[in-house]
Amino acid sequence: MAEETPKRTEVNHLKIDTFRSYRNKSRNVEVPEEEIKKVLVSIGKDDPSKELNCGACGYDSCREKARAVVLGKAEKEMCFVYLLDLVKSSSYRVVEESPNAVFVLKDEKVIYRNRVAGELIQNYPEILERAKGSVGETLTIEGKRFFFVKEFSLEDGEEVIMLVDITQEKLKDEELDKVKRETLRKVEEMLNKQMRIAQEIAGILGESIAETKSSFMELKMFMEGENADL
Repeated sequence: MAEETPKRTEVNHLKIDTFRSYRNKSRNVEVPEEEIKKVLVSIGKDDPSKELNCGACGYDSCREKARAVVLGKAEKEMCFVYLLDLVKSSSYRVVEESPNAVFVLKDEKVIYRNRVAGELIQNYPEILERAKGSVGETLTIEGKRFFFVKEFSLEDGEEVIMLVDITQEKLKDEELDKVKRETLRKVEEMLNKQMRIAQEIAGILGESIAETKSSFMELKMFMEGENADL
């Protein structure tokens, strides 16, 4: 709807009444509530309590920002909190999928544990207490799983206890030691056998030499007797 607003302008000390016409071209586009919620969930605001309405994105509220994203007038990455959560979630996925068990404690209470740590706690409820007493050492579970225990602190006072899985390395070392021991055993057996053979040969040679010497002495005595008769 066109509207006219009277204005009075002075030009060369002459008062001239002017009019300006304008038309309100703004449109109130209806955006389905489900689409707004979908955007909110995608930026980590799946609960109204997470809608901070900080205005850092340039919109008055998180819902206005989500509405603008649906209309293609804004990007999800314009949300500063979302970007921070995105970085954190990347680190979280790395830790969560780690083959090592990670416990985060604050005031002696566990506030986070990754998937491997959860499995260990489920199967071995005492594992965390054992880990606390084995920092810098190798923790063995039922003789088939081996973890090197590390501990360090975060800036906010949180304590991290990490159980580094060294099972494969440990099993390889044990297998190598087994091969070494078996090799030494076989070498020792071979040496003992060769010594027995040498002793037997020496014994046979000794008997043969003794017999030869005895025969020689008999022959010598016989020859001397023959010479005496002559």
